Parts: sequence; structure tokens; C-alpha cells
Amino acid sequence: MAVRVRYSLKIQISSDPTVEDKDLGNLSTEVVSDEYNEGGIREFVLAAGATDVALAIGNIASGEMFAVRTKVKDPLEDPVEITIKRNTVGNEELPVKPLSETKEGHMLMSTSGLTALFASNPGAVDMKVALAVVGD
Repeated sequence: MAVRVRYSLKIQISSDPTVEDKDLGNLSTEVVSDEYNEGGIREFVLAAGATDVALAIGNIASGEMFAVRTKVKDPLEDPVEITIKRNTVGNEELPVKPLSETKEGHMLMSTSGLTALFASNPGAVDMKVALAVVGD
């Protein structure tokens, strides 16, 4: 079964937060591909203190793109940084941390050969993780 993946990215940076004239940058892009056979979005709760939890990527044997969105489970708490490892628990930790004064962290990666993802939450609050993956 073929799947369509579409993602958009919009980034605007302004030197004056009250004017927001985007004088330091304005990037907007959208990507669409029908070349993959598997994909989906799953949501997980990553418990405080959890280490190297396998995130299910479904029937995907070789992922080509993944996106992670993190937010705190209890909206009254402050979010914490989590880390993601690709393919094995021995690989480099990629931090996903919300920007200052925000409640969500994000990561988007186009890649190849993704076979597994592992997440850790060294913080003191439970985090929700939404994971989108396409491949094969």
C-alpha cells in the first residue's frame, strides 16, 4: 500500500518581538511524497526517569523520515528535555527540548536506514511523545 507523507515547516525570526517583521529570517516549505509503502503516527507516554524505551515504528523495516513532538502529560507542569537514539541504544542521544517559554519540543529528520527509535526521559515529569514515521 502506498502512503502519502506531507509535512510543512514555517520559521520566522524577528529582531523586535512587538513588530514581528521577520527581518532576521522567513522560511516556509512544504514537502509531499508518494514514494513510501508504510507510515503512521503513534503517541506514547514517556514516564519520568524512563531510559531507552523502544518506540514502536510499526511495520517499517527501513524508515526515511521521522518527526517527534513532545509535551508534558500534565499541562500544569513544566516540560523537560527527552532524548532520542536511532537504531540502537548505543548510538548518540539526540536531545528534544522545548524552546524557552514554550510547552512543546520538536524534531524532524529526513534520513535513511531507520530501524528503531529509543527514547529516554531523565526529567521528573511524565512526557507525551507523538512520533510520525514513514519508510519502506
